[in-house]
Amino acid sequence: MPTSRASQSAKAAPVVKAGAADAVIVCAFKGTEAKMRALWQRATGDESIRVVPVEAPDGGDRFDLIGVLSSLAGDEGVTERFTLVPPNTFPAKAVTPEELRLCTVYVSKGGKISHFSCLPLQFVKADVREFLEGGLDAEQLCDAQIDRITEVPVWAGYSFGNLVTPVLRANPCESVILEAFVRRKYVAPQSRGAWDAIEHLVDRLLPE
Repeated sequence: MPTSRASQSAKAAPVVKAGAADAVIVCAFKGTEAKMRALWQRATGDESIRVVPVEAPDGGDRFDLIGVLSSLAGDEGVTERFTLVPPNTFPAKAVTPEELRLCTVYVSKGGKISHFSCLPLQFVKADVREFLEGGLDAEQLCDAQIDRITEVPVWAGYSFGNLVTPVLRANPCESVILEAFVRRKYVAPQSRGAWDAIEHLVDRLLPE
């Protein structure tokens, strides 16, 4: 069973009304911005997709989520409610606005819940500013935002359901990736190395 989230509330979560055109912000490893924009425009039909280049300060695989959210929360060009996509997570199938508004968290095979590693997540700018002022770290902030949006998020994992295939290694099995293109909604490389390993397969999803 997945471990419980850090904070639980007995009170009903406030309702946040979704706009007709909530912004979609895609994080992309530097140098992959154009391809990520094309993948998301293909899947959503949204020509206004915005891509934010990210790079871990230490050259590793983690990026500054707090920095990205801080910038977006103060950006007047971003809608009050917006969807943020983890670095280089991309859709293999069409994605609707309603699907992007669905609050979903990834659950590992061992039962660990990850709030923002594989799947898009919606944020509300006013909430983000409040959480940042409260000094929350990235995981705490995502958990708090989920509590504001819904009482019970949807669980998704590689070992159950058909929503996402995470790519954990820089030498993944190509047949698993190609099957994900057919059977899964999202593919989620967990590092730049994992993305580089599958990029030649990703090209098959894009028009020549």
